[in-house]
Amino acid sequence: MAKPPGTSSAHELDTRLLRFRTRPGSEDASRLAADLLQADRAVDAIDVTAAGLRGAPDDLSLLVLDGRAHYAAGDLLRAQAALLKAARIAPAQKEPFRWLGEVLLKRGDPQRAIKVLERARAIDADDRTVQALHQRAERLARIADSEADADLGVPSLASDGDLPEERTVVRAEVSAQLANSTRPPSPAPVRRAEHDLPEEEDSPTSLMDRQDIVKALQPLKGAPATATRPLEPRGDEPRAATPGLGAPDRPVTRPHKATLPLGAGIVPAARPAPAAKPTPAPAVKPMAAAPMPAAPMPAASRPTPRGPASAMPPPLAPRATPPAPTRPAEPPRASTPPPLRPAEPPRASAPPALRSAEPPPPEPFAARPSPVPARRALDDVPAAPPRLAEPVVSPAPPAAESVRPPLARASSRPPAPEPEDAELVAPDDDAVPRPAPDFETGERAGHPEDVDEILGMLESQGIFEPPTGDVAAWAPRKEAGVTGTRIGVWMAAAWVLTAGLAAGGWFGWQKYVEQRHARAAELVAQAREEARIGDHQRLVDAERHLREARELNPNDATNSTVLLFVQAQLALEDGAFEVGYLRPAIARAERMEADAQWLHAARAVIAAGEGDREAARTAIGHALENGGAEQAGILYVAGRLEQRLGVDTALEHLQQAVERDAQLTAAAIALAEARHDEGRPEEAVTLIDQVLARDAENLRAQLWRAFLTADDRDPGEAIAALAPIEARLEHGAPTDRVLTELTRARLMRRQGEHERAAEAVDAALRAGAQEPRLLALMARAAMNAGRLVQAEYAATAAVRGSPSSVDFRKLLANIHLERRNGERAIATLAQLPADDPDVVLMTGRAAILVGSDEALAGAGAALDQYVQEHEDANVELRALRIRIGVQTGDPAPMLAAARQLARDNPGDPVASLALGEAALRARDPETAARALEQVVQASPDDAEGHYLLGRARRMQGDGEGAKRSLERAIALRSEHVDAKIALGGLLLDMGEDEAAERLYGELSRAAGSAGGLSLAAAGRLGRVEALIGLGRLDDAQVQMEGVREGDRETAAARLTGARLALARGRAGDAIRDLRALLPAEGSGQQASPTVLALYGDALLAAGQVEPSAAAYEQALATDSELPEALIGRAELYVRGEAERDAAPLLARARASLRTRIRPPRLQARLTMLEGRVALMSRDMDTARTKLREATAIAGVPVEAFFHLGEALAGENAPEARAAYERYLALAPEGSFASRARRAIR
Repeated sequence: MAKPPGTSSAHELDTRLLRFRTRPGSEDASRLAADLLQADRAVDAIDVTAAGLRGAPDDLSLLVLDGRAHYAAGDLLRAQAALLKAARIAPAQKEPFRWLGEVLLKRGDPQRAIKVLERARAIDADDRTVQALHQRAERLARIADSEADADLGVPSLASDGDLPEERTVVRAEVSAQLANSTRPPSPAPVRRAEHDLPEEEDSPTSLMDRQDIVKALQPLKGAPATATRPLEPRGDEPRAATPGLGAPDRPVTRPHKATLPLGAGIVPAARPAPAAKPTPAPAVKPMAAAPMPAAPMPAASRPTPRGPASAMPPPLAPRATPPAPTRPAEPPRASTPPPLRPAEPPRASAPPALRSAEPPPPEPFAARPSPVPARRALDDVPAAPPRLAEPVVSPAPPAAESVRPPLARASSRPPAPEPEDAELVAPDDDAVPRPAPDFETGERAGHPEDVDEILGMLESQGIFEPPTGDVAAWAPRKEAGVTGTRIGVWMAAAWVLTAGLAAGGWFGWQKYVEQRHARAAELVAQAREEARIGDHQRLVDAERHLREARELNPNDATNSTVLLFVQAQLALEDGAFEVGYLRPAIARAERMEADAQWLHAARAVIAAGEGDREAARTAIGHALENGGAEQAGILYVAGRLEQRLGVDTALEHLQQAVERDAQLTAAAIALAEARHDEGRPEEAVTLIDQVLARDAENLRAQLWRAFLTADDRDPGEAIAALAPIEARLEHGAPTDRVLTELTRARLMRRQGEHERAAEAVDAALRAGAQEPRLLALMARAAMNAGRLVQAEYAATAAVRGSPSSVDFRKLLANIHLERRNGERAIATLAQLPADDPDVVLMTGRAAILVGSDEALAGAGAALDQYVQEHEDANVELRALRIRIGVQTGDPAPMLAAARQLARDNPGDPVASLALGEAALRARDPETAARALEQVVQASPDDAEGHYLLGRARRMQGDGEGAKRSLERAIALRSEHVDAKIALGGLLLDMGEDEAAERLYGELSRAAGSAGGLSLAAAGRLGRVEALIGLGRLDDAQVQMEGVREGDRETAAARLTGARLALARGRAGDAIRDLRALLPAEGSGQQASPTVLALYGDALLAAGQVEPSAAAYEQALATDSELPEALIGRAELYVRGEAERDAAPLLARARASLRTRIRPPRLQARLTMLEGRVALMSRDMDTARTKLREATAIAGVPVEAFFHLGEALAGENAPEARAAYERYLALAPEGSFASRARRAIR
């Protein structure tokens, strides 16, 4: 069956409940309690609400759920208290009043339930549940009021149709009335007013069904059984009216859809008249019963009489003392009661005997053998007991104001009339046979009980077990005989044996402890030897042996000292530099009072691992004091930490450690690493060979030897020898994996397998080593393999781990320079000494990359100072000084200095590189090309040389050669963004716009900057130039709009924007952008000839002839062979029909384009102007040839088609017509459109 929506399964509820009990804050208590109530788990819901209310005692939802849970569990008082508190907290909420009303109905208090439910209805008058409860409360209140007026003990049950959920009745304490029916009446209790009753402390009234009545009649179990049908008076006696059963003469009728009330036939207790004088009670029949008292004591609190059965009166016999009070006269009835039968006087000495002539009186309301169902037929309803159904005397009813049914509340409503079908008349006596008693009682009253019979019965039931064995009795000592055996001798022997065993056990224990301590000492000695070997697997074994020794001898301080040495060596040599596990070892060593020097050494390792460099240096100093400098292990730890901290005495301490203990492998390997870093690999190999001579299986020593000799051995043999060593890496540390992969990378590079070498470097980076020296090794290997990004990451981590290491910072700055990131290189070098030649050199290279005046001036000043102070400065520093001077001043003197440097150092690629760059700046492409060709010949992998050679070849007009050189530079160093930008410009000038668009698209996604412009902006501007050449002006406009606001103010962005505006026919926008690039008048600055030529084109397009001519003249004054300026000035002459003045300018432009690479559209413009000059000179053949060539070039001006038509008009009319039509299609509103239309008519 599918689970109803919104409910949880039992398993889910158990899981949630367990989680809530474990962590009360894990779930909302109200939600969990509601789900538990829905699953009928009220007890668990009570626990949840109780936990929630401890944290929030005034939570409304939790209080309502708590009341509902107690209500469902049957605890009505707690439910009422919780709901009453909720109602007081939130008087405007409906739920507390709705559930409080239902609880009050359950408790049998309809009057208060009406008041509470009226409050709920006032809040929400449309709630059907509240309306049904309110109607139910009113109905029950009317029943209670009618019973109070009729002086009934219990009301009749409501019909089935009136009860929507369960049957709720307001009844008197039947059990108390029946139990006190034989007691004398007590004075009426003082009633409290309704307003005196507290709201929370109310007399509970509960439901009682037929089974409860049977339980209440258990004290009368010894009486005879009652009849199963109502009794009727005998034929000789008139019928007596039975309260609640109707008139005696009325025939019996079966009620329609109703059952007999549970308390039918029970006479309510009458209150005694306070002023009536007691009179002797008249004689009554033995079957008659005295009136019940008004306020009987509860049966549970009434004391049970103790004594013989003879002293107890019969349960239904009338009492002689005290006499019943005289009741007021009863109103006359329809039939007179039968005459009273005189009662027999009681005898004090013996109990009254039972009459033999008459059967024993039946037991009123005898318990039935099986549970009574909730509803019965009329014939199955027990009859009223005779003593209640047949009163001998009909007492007068008491006054209305003094008589009130028990637990019935006064009401101002008039009593509702009792249904007519509820009146019953007992059937005829002859129709019902008199039942026989279930068992006889009273025969053995006053006789002693048969103990043997009782014990036998208990034994048969397995409750009692008879005693066995002899009867024991207490006797005086003198009468007691001596029994047993003498045990003195045995006790003495036992004591002696115990003492012997104890002594033997003590000596045995001492011997056992000595053996354990001896074994512990052996393990400590073995661990010390393993720690001296220093292999990772041996260090792990040493740690395990020390722990075993500690279990054998927990108080050995030597164990803690050796453990500090082992774990310090693990932290320093494994490569991960994890120092956390040293803390518990240090704490134990402090408790064991271990060697103080080793404690200081361990604390230094922890401080270095956590980055506290000062604390590490201080702890090292303490460790070397008081004889610590005489211990090889202390010297090794100090030297290793000083390497990390950048202390100059590191090598000295490592050398001393090797001299004091030649067997200390870790110190020898550390010293070999230091010799390798110093560039002394022969000494490093010698130290490693000494280690392998002592321990040929030392994995760390084998790996270091393979790494140090990777450049000397045959690559194939070295790789084959590396395989068996690699198989042992399972028991190695991160350091071992790094050495293996770096060795493989070097061997792969020697074999030319660069991809596999790069993969090996990547594997080394993934080994997890965090030791700065290992990170520096990996950074160098990654840089050599071309993985500059990974190299920069590893070098940055090395600098972070050892910030005072000069070598690590130089390595990082060099990687920044290789990635052409001048800004980061300068920032890294700023913390190093300025007089270091390496720092000066790298700072100059970084300044050239940055290109700013500030950076160039600072680097130039530092170079000048260093060269002046050091006459023996190397060639690289002098060449760098020339390269910076070329960019900051007049290139002519720097070109002379570069020529002299190249003559002094022939064949030196550094000097040739300086000469080539100086020649490029001086616009001497032949000299630059010769010098740079020497550079790439001497250093084929020099990307900078190929880049400069590409620039020189472009200046010579060798576009294909320039393209090859630039592509080679990019292949050697993919991060060479200057080469990419130069190649993109070359592709644009060569007309390869599609290739240029792809290259600039890749550049726009790169990070970094070049020439003061971000690479993203440079790439986007290059794409705009390529799209202009492709004719995709709309796409170019979108790309231009994507340039950042800050980059739009740069000269490159304004120049590109002007070209785009001219292509779109917006000369005004182009003039505005270009005017911002022109220097102010009187500033002494000179504008770029390229900008002036483009400014002249914009003015010419706007019709400003004279300003455009001035712009062209200024451009030619700066660069007399600038083709853009020559072509623009010639076009002005052509428009002025001065073809003779235009012809020499066009010839000069043609000659300039042989050495300067320009886009095809400029070539088409030049060719068109040459055709027009020929046309104006009447050289028709030349004009037709030139104009046909011009119209065949993409990007030619549209007026070339009109002039072609003019040249062909006299010779080839169809071709001329096609040329005119082509012009009109491209420029229907052009300046020659009207003439073209007239020509084709």
